[in-house]
Amino acid sequence: MISNIAKTGNDFMSYKTAIIPVSMTGIYLSVSYCLFIAKSAVLNE
Repeated sequence: MISNIAKTGNDFMSYKTAIIPVSMTGIYLSVSYCLFIAKSAVLNE
């Protein structure tokens, strides 16, 4: 029982460490995409 809880906690920690870089990458991509769209709109004016 206790080892089961420890395993779940371990999985949760690795899940959390995996999600931080992924969300950072997602934020970075969406920001650069927005900047790209804005730049294109300005150039087309």
